[in-house]
Amino acid sequence: MAEWFKGPYFVLEGVVRLAVKRPARGEIIAHDSGAVVLRCPACAAIQFARANILNSPKTPTLDRAIQCGSGHCKRCGVWFTIRNGEAFPAEAPEKKEVALPDKLKKAGVHPQPELKLKPKAE
Repeated sequence: MAEWFKGPYFVLEGVVRLAVKRPARGEIIAHDSGAVVLRCPACAAIQFARANILNSPKTPTLDRAIQCGSGHCKRCGVWFTIRNGEAFPAEAPEKKEVALPDKLKKAGVHPQPELKLKPKAE
């Protein structure tokens, strides 16, 4: 894993699609859909997440924490957030317990299994 990249993070002006430019460390693409594209401060993997950008584009703050991989590749699995243009480690949000209605249980639907992150062999 690479060294933690603290920042600065900033929103790229005039870039709203990944096809135009791949973000470097510290660059954030704010997509039209409300998604953000940025690199993980721990491992530099490109992340796609849904988050609102607060403050100015030069010192952005994300309204929620992001997990590296977000359920896809789980490259390093760290949770992080951006505040005032700097990356900070974050705690995983509390998992909401979803109760399945009896009708679905009788139909054979089960709750989603817990996904475990396997440590990489070094």
